[in-house]
Amino acid sequence: FPCLPYAEDPIIRYLTGDGVGLEDLVYLAGRWMASTPETAGAADVDGNGKVDLQDFGILSEYWMLE
Repeated sequence: FPCLPYAEDPIIRYLTGDGVGLEDLVYLAGRWMASTPETAGAADVDGNGKVDLQDFGILSEYWMLE
């Protein structure tokens, strides 16, 4: 997730070789429990309109993989 503002979701970053790291976790944490697409942004990895444990779970699956 290199430089903020967060531009892509964690899965895209992993698939493109950028990996998922601390900056992605910080981005997700900053939007934790957001409940609208406007406030959730790209942290809503599963696309359900909110940032919750499911999004954290997806991010953790790709944590520190290269």
